[in-house]
Amino acid sequence: MAPVFAAIGGAIAAAASAVSSAVGAVGGLFGAGGLLGGLGGKLLGIALSVGLNVLLGLWNQPKVETPSDSQRVKREAVGHRKKIYGRGRYSGQLLSMRLARDSDFFEEGGHLWYMLIAVCDGETASARGFTLDGKLLDVDENGDAEKLDDEGETIIPRGFITFRTRLGTDDQTAFPELTDHFDVIDDTWRGVGTTLLLALILSSSKVYERVPNGTNSSFALEGDFRKLWDPREEGQSASDPATWTYTPNAALVILDHLKAPATENGYAIPLDAIDVDMFAGQADKSDA
Repeated sequence: MAPVFAAIGGAIAAAASAVSSAVGAVGGLFGAGGLLGGLGGKLLGIALSVGLNVLLGLWNQPKVETPSDSQRVKREAVGHRKKIYGRGRYSGQLLSMRLARDSDFFEEGGHLWYMLIAVCDGETASARGFTLDGKLLDVDENGDAEKLDDEGETIIPRGFITFRTRLGTDDQTAFPELTDHFDVIDDTWRGVGTTLLLALILSSSKVYERVPNGTNSSFALEGDFRKLWDPREEGQSASDPATWTYTPNAALVILDHLKAPATENGYAIPLDAIDVDMFAGQADKSDA
C-alpha cells in the first residue's frame, strides 16, 4: 500500500500546487480594483472541482492484486475467467460449499464440510502441493494433509483435511467424494476444461482449533500450470493441445496469449500473421 499512498500524496501536492498557482493568477489578473472579481471566483471554483475529481479518481482506482491475494478464495457472484502460466500458488472462485451431517467419509465420523474451488481455465500440467491460508501443508499420496507448528507440534492431524483435484482435462469426471455424500450433486458436475480444487474437512468440535478462519478459510493449489505449444518441438502441433508440454518460457507465454481465442481472453491473432520463427529464437534466449 505504501506506493499507493505515495502516489496519492504526490497527487495531492501537485493538486495543491496547481490550486495555489491558480489563486495567484486570479489575484494578479482580476484582483486590481476588483475588476472581474466574480469571474476570478468562478475560475477558482472550477480549479478546486477539477483537483477534487482527480483525487477521487486516484482513490477509486481498483486495487492491484498482490501475490498473496492470488491465494485467497474469491467469493463473487460471477467469477472472472483466468489462465495461469508458470509455477505458483493460486486459489480461485468458490463454486460450492456444503455440509453433510454424520458422514462416514472420515474414519472417526463427524460432519463432512467441503469447499469446491475453480482455480483457473484450461489444463494444469501438475499439482505440486496445497496451502491453507497461505501456509503450505504436508500432503501424502492419498491427499491427506498434516500441519505442524514451528516447534514440530501437530496443529492439523492427518485424517482431518483431504484434497482432491481435477486438472482441467476434457475427460475429467465428477468427484465421487461429492456425488456419494451429497444428494444435490450428480455426475454432471465435471467442470470440463476447468482446473478444480476440492477441500474436504472434518467438521467436528475441534474444527476452529485447526481451521481458525472457518468458512472464510482460503485453500490454494501449488502447481505447474498451463501447457504451451513450442514451435521448436517437431512433435508438437499448434492445433493440438494434447501435444503441448508445460513450460514457463516467457516468449512462449506471449506467443500463446497472442494466438489464444477471445474465449480464453487471448488476442486471437492467426498464426500466419505472427512471426513464429522470431518467437522460437526468443524462446531459445529465454531458456538460456
